[in-house]
Amino acid sequence: MQPIRLVLAATEEDYIEPFLQYIRCSEFERRLVVTAFSRKEALWKYIENEPDEMDAVLGETSFREGWQGKLREGAPWIELREGGYSDREVRSGLGVSKYQPLSRLLAEIEEMIRGRRETVGNEGKTKLIGVISAAGGSGKTTVSIQLARQFASEGKHVIYISLESLQSNISSDGREEVEAEGRPGLARLLYDLKASGEKHQKPRHPISHYVYRNAFLRGDAFPALYNLNEMKELERSDVVALLEFIIESRSYDAVIVDTDSIPDFRIETVMERADQLLWIVGENQIILDKTVKWLVFLERTNPGLYNGIIGKSLFVANRTTEEVPRSLPERNIPISAVLPWISAWNGLTGYAEGQRQAPAYQRDVMKLSRLLHENENRTAPGGRESPACSKMSSS
Repeated sequence: MQPIRLVLAATEEDYIEPFLQYIRCSEFERRLVVTAFSRKEALWKYIENEPDEMDAVLGETSFREGWQGKLREGAPWIELREGGYSDREVRSGLGVSKYQPLSRLLAEIEEMIRGRRETVGNEGKTKLIGVISAAGGSGKTTVSIQLARQFASEGKHVIYISLESLQSNISSDGREEVEAEGRPGLARLLYDLKASGEKHQKPRHPISHYVYRNAFLRGDAFPALYNLNEMKELERSDVVALLEFIIESRSYDAVIVDTDSIPDFRIETVMERADQLLWIVGENQIILDKTVKWLVFLERTNPGLYNGIIGKSLFVANRTTEEVPRSLPERNIPISAVLPWISAWNGLTGYAEGQRQAPAYQRDVMKLSRLLHENENRTAPGGRESPACSKMSSS
């Protein structure tokens, strides 16, 4: 079920904090994503700059006074009222009582918004997408992050997970560090999963306890791990427990997993568990040849794994400047998508700035997203055929 994105506007921090804490520790944790404001100017700025980031505003009357703007169509303003209100206003979804049990208040809000909102595809199903590459420098992390942003723009609730030994910084403007502050993160979740697994129990805290909402991604992520030992000590069972915990939380429509380029058990686990795999290649012959060698090695040494993954794989030529091959060398596997090199990226650092310079890239990532949807239920017999090719222009 796709969670509701609710904006809370209240002047009292003593109201906001218990509100947010209750959601984190209740059954509403996977059904509501709440962004809270205690200042009018900050709320107005958010609504003007992020109109697609909300399904409704739950706010006190004072936050609306003097504001001449409009909410996007289908995103109602629900008055958070201290006094009474008429039955007509309740039926129209214009107001709820501020001081009532939070379970009742949230259920009332959820009923209002669910009736208005059009749900988007695959209700209740979490899709796991693995992004892999046979060589470094292919732009694997760029594809992962841009795809997460694209899914979020389509109304999906997304989490980005990096299983790279050396993790990339998602944003370049400092917002990630501020928003991630205080979150326990991936290392703590892995510890809690192992400890609870030994007792045959589930972790005490929900997934929202460990992640933060990344403003650039418009989705969730873990704070970056800078201690290399934390990733080196990761075992196959840890990766399995992590992926299962996130999927079983039913908090997300899509889980996008970014992996290392060196084949190891982490990549194999993602290959096995993923619903879809994106192999990032390019026009570089070295990367193409390494990809083919990896596939040949898998087919020879682990045919079960090979046959299990090839039918759910799409091959994407990334950072292309010239004509790319229509298929992998010496293999009957088409390159299904092409993403362009953006000359404005030269000299830029950080994904946030690069995104502002890459409308052509965003366009083709949108096409890649549609291709993933089209190929979602396709399978390939005997590991010899891959999903249909749908070429994208890089011009």
